[in-house]
Amino acid sequence: MTNIIHTQETNTTPQVILDSEKGLISFKGKIVTVDCDSLFKPVFNWLNEYIISPCSQTQINIQLDYFNTISTKYLIILFRKIEAQLLNNNNIKVSWYYDVEDEDMIEIAEDFQSVTNIPFELVEID
Repeated sequence: MTNIIHTQETNTTPQVILDSEKGLISFKGKIVTVDCDSLFKPVFNWLNEYIISPCSQTQINIQLDYFNTISTKYLIILFRKIEAQLLNNNNIKVSWYYDVEDEDMIEIAEDFQSVTNIPFELVEID
């Protein structure tokens, strides 16, 4: 298993950090690519390996300025996969970072939380 995957942010994709040693899943930036398969396939492959032997705590950091409609589907798949495979045997924490002036991101986080049983912490940033 690749223990750490770190991709740099581009104009259309976020920085992604997947670290199995720290139990970290992190997305930062924006998702405007229409090719979400290319973005999320390595994430799902990593997650399939991670869930075999996860850390006792998994930290998920989401700090997206923007994401398109198609990426919403992939994020829901990510959260549901995490919920199904890790929630019973793992301490999962989602930190959802949002700009104080972006009420839409708060609503979106609440929507994601409502379709899973994973607790979300809303973290305000300037």
